[in-house]
This record gives sequence, structure tokens and C-alpha cells, in this order.
Amino acid sequence: MKRWIPDSRPQEHTLSKRVLISVFTLVVLLTTSLLAQAQFKKPKIGFLPGVVDPFYQVMEIGVNEAAADFGLEVVTQYPQTWGPTVQTPILDAMVGRGDLTYLIIAPTDKEQMVAPLQRAIDAGIKVITVDTFLGDGDYVNGKVTFPISYIGSDNVEGGRIAARALAKVLGNKGKVYIQNTNAGVSTTEQRGKGSKMALPNSRICNLLARTITWTTQALLPSRHQRSCKLIPIW
Repeated sequence: MKRWIPDSRPQEHTLSKRVLISVFTLVVLLTTSLLAQAQFKKPKIGFLPGVVDPFYQVMEIGVNEAAADFGLEVVTQYPQTWGPTVQTPILDAMVGRGDLTYLIIAPTDKEQMVAPLQRAIDAGIKVITVDTFLGDGDYVNGKVTFPISYIGSDNVEGGRIAARALAKVLGNKGKVYIQNTNAGVSTTEQRGKGSKMALPNSRICNLLARTITWTTQALLPSRHQRSCKLIPIW
């Protein structure tokens, strides 16, 4: 008498079909993931300092080190001289690249660089200002609010500290000449403001050096030489 043995082949066929479906699903998921990774581009950062200067060169080291930690690329351009007429064409060229996501910039004029940087915003670039700022520096309630951040020193307090040190050396009397850089530079204007606040009892001969660039040597006009007998200059 023959004994009936059930055929297992249909079960094997079903199992193989399930494995094939699972493998196919996995391949689809991996392919989709790889395509998504291929389409994703890491943000690229632009760095535009104010001028060729050791201060900004040290800042560039920090920018590059931080970007390297996240595997990001930095595009750096240095103006040879200070001023919006030199910085603006470089800024426009960086915006025109079309591949920058963020821009770290030290604006060379708090008013004249507003419009050029607004064009960068309109092109989809997020702007961070360093060392110097735009407008009054209040990006929340001020007249210029499009930068996402400002990173800089308390330059008013820096001016106070320098002026107090001079006052101490002078015995809290005398005249101080404050030589500024180009008009419209937020940092130096704030330092001058802070120095005046710290010397209320001293007569300050405050002159703005009418320099074209930071490398230009400014001379005191003869009328100021006659009216101000200077003790320290800073």
C-alpha cells in the first residue's frame, strides 16, 4: 500500500516569491536612497573679508577649520583695499557663481553695502556679518534685518577701555587725538564713541582721518596742529 506524501514544492515556490519581493523592495529602497544622496549637495560657504589683513587671515583659519569639521567647502575672496567700491564687485561675482548657500562677510560700509548684500539675499544666499555690521547692528528691530547673525566685539566697550587707560596715564587731564579709518566703518565709529563716553572731563580733539584706504597715511591738517597740542595719539 502506497503512503501519500504532501508535495512541498508550492510552499517552496511561495517562499522564493516572498524572498524575491523582499530583495526587490530592498533594492528599490537602496536605489532611492543613493539617488537622494546624489541629488543632495552640501552647503557651500563664501567668505568675504574687508581687506587683506592679518586679523582677517586669522579669522579665515577659523572659518576653514569649522567648515572642515562638517565637510563643507569655503570660497574665499580678499579685497586688496578697503571700501565698498572694491568689495561690491567681488561680492557680485560671488553671488553670480550660483553655488553659495551662506556668505560670511565683513561689510566695509554699514550703509553702502546694504543694497549689494540685499541682492545676495534675493539670490537665496543667507548672510552672516562678522567684525563689522550693517545699519545699526540690530538685526531684529533695526532698519536692516536680513542678515541672520552678527559676530563681533563690543567695540564701544573697547573704546572705553582704551580711553580709560590713556586717562590713567595722563592723570585724567590733557587732550587726546582719535584717528579713525574710513567713514562708515561700524567698528571704529563705535570705538570712537566709547572713548568719548569714558573721557567726560577731558577735552578731546577728535578728528576723522580722511583716508582713501587703510594703507593711506593720513596727516593732520595744519589748522588742527595749531589748535590741538596733542599728548597721546591712538
